[in-house]
Formats: sequence, C-alpha cells, structure tokens
Amino acid sequence: MIKNKKEIGLAILACAFLYPITSHSAGFASAIALPEWLALWINDTDQSWLGMQFWNLMTIYPSLAIPIVIVVSCICSATQVKWLYFCSSMAAIYVAYFCANFVLTLLEYPQYLQLNGIKVLIPSIVILGTIFATGYLHNKVVNPTSTA
Repeated sequence: MIKNKKEIGLAILACAFLYPITSHSAGFASAIALPEWLALWINDTDQSWLGMQFWNLMTIYPSLAIPIVIVVSCICSATQVKWLYFCSSMAAIYVAYFCANFVLTLLEYPQYLQLNGIKVLIPSIVILGTIFATGYLHNKVVNPTSTA
C-alpha cells in the first residue's frame, strides 16, 4: 500500500499545472531583448556562456521560479500536506520528465551534449532548488507548527 497518496496526487496535479505555465513564462522571458551593453561585453570576451548565464539569471530563472513558489506555497497552505513528501514527489516527477526528455533529445541530436555540456543542468538545479526551498521555508516561516 502506498503511503502519502495525498502528497503524490497533489504533486502530479501541481506538475501538470506548472508545466504549461513555466513553459510559457520561460518563452516570454526569453523574448526579452539582450541589452546592448551585455551583448557588447559578450562579444568582447571568450566567456560568452557566462554572460548568457547572467542574463538567464535575470530573466529565465525568475520566470521558472516564481510560478513554482506560488503553486507550492498555495498547495502547502491550502491542504496542510507534509512538505517533504510533497516536494520530493514533485522533484521525482520533474527528474523523470527531464531524464526522458534529455535522452530523447540526445537520440535525435547526438551533438547536443557536446555543444551545451553541463550547462543544460542549470535550469533543472534552479527548479529543484526552488521546489525544496519553497516547501522548507513555507514549513518554517508560514506554518511553523506543522509536522514533517
């Protein structure tokens, strides 16, 4: 018998709800034009990935993190779920989706990993960190009397 069915079910619903929202918000954020000063700096240096990560830090990553913070906080507040089980279930669903998507991308474009390297993991780290940080902070700050 599966324990914590409520947390797993809510995590599935949260992920199904968040996927289109974060996809669209990241798409809108990626349409923001790169400032001229940053474009010039990127062209002058051989560390162009660093400049792009800086730009992603200001645009893409917040567009991924803000909807996650809102949904995880609302679900933790409204349902009084055990945050660790809920966030772990969300993380497991996300990691399974990411791995499947990554393998399918590598099968279709074998040069993908060579071109991008480890940088493809940075948004995943941001998403997973946001999920757990929101659950933990909600448990400690908003609802300190909660168990787990």
